[in-house]
Amino acid sequence: MWILKAMNSISKNGKNADIGAIVNTSGKTLRIQGCQQYREIPIAAPYGIAYNPPHGEESVIVPLENSGICLGVKSKNTALSEGEIMIYSSGGASILLKNDGSISINAESVRINGREIT
Repeated sequence: MWILKAMNSISKNGKNADIGAIVNTSGKTLRIQGCQQYREIPIAAPYGIAYNPPHGEESVIVPLENSGICLGVKSKNTALSEGEIMIYSSGGASILLKNDGSISINAESVRINGREIT
């Protein structure tokens, strides 16, 4: 809700959302090159999800009063069926929640509380 209010307020002031490439990450903030250079941009994500997008990914930036916020990166083109969810890393590990109720894990190894599962 707050994002929509902020976008409404900004669009009235002539500022629009932008798409740009991530040039640098510092763990909590990003530097993004879009129509302009955005520095120290925080990352927005749903509660309980934390991520640090890799260099070069295309991100969506919504300008705010004095800065902006990264709403996320463009999704990879995957062969997901409607309603399925995939979590993946740049290293190739993924967890796929399928519509049939199954979970598919693609990983070199799986650890639970530090113990490797084979």
